[in-house]
Amino acid sequence: MYTQTYKLITLLCAQQNSSSITTERKVKDVIGLLLVTHGNFGAELLRSAELIVGPFEQAEALTLQHGDDVQVLRKNVAERICALDQGEGVLVLIDLFGGSPSNITAANMRETDFQCLTGVNMAMLVEALEFREECDLVELKERCLEAGRAGIRDLREAFQARKMKA
Repeated sequence: MYTQTYKLITLLCAQQNSSSITTERKVKDVIGLLLVTHGNFGAELLRSAELIVGPFEQAEALTLQHGDDVQVLRKNVAERICALDQGEGVLVLIDLFGGSPSNITAANMRETDFQCLTGVNMAMLVEALEFREECDLVELKERCLEAGRAGIRDLREAFQARKMKA
């Protein structure tokens, strides 16, 4: 099964990469972003992020709905990673470590090269969208990890600290 899946993913990536080489690109190569989440969380995060950073390309969401076949999602994750990779790589953002989207994405790491973070939040996604043209893939992953952590704050504590400084 893994050998067949590996051959399929290799073929899909090769087809995607060869077709993208022969066509002139209209946009600068950017790191692709793929959100893989339970329900519509990832799709809605992307829609909300557009309100903050404006329109963007090379970012997609895959969802796992109740009753979905996880093997179909696994195949879709591999296909979308290949399609989103313009040569700069792909950063996959997952909602919950250890959940089905996380496990499915981890299974794709055997055959496909990409970076991945779990615990996606708006701060992490905005960081990814804002800096994916300026950073390499590993640097972007690290920036997003830090932004995601920094974006989790106790609002009361933050405002009380601000009052004390004034």
